[in-house]
Amino acid sequence: MIVLPDTCIYWFCLNNLI
Repeated sequence: MIVLPDTCIYWFCLNNLI
């Protein structure tokens, strides 16, 4: 799942980056 930086969550965003 791809989330926008503005709506990404701390752990969710990190999981997406990895």
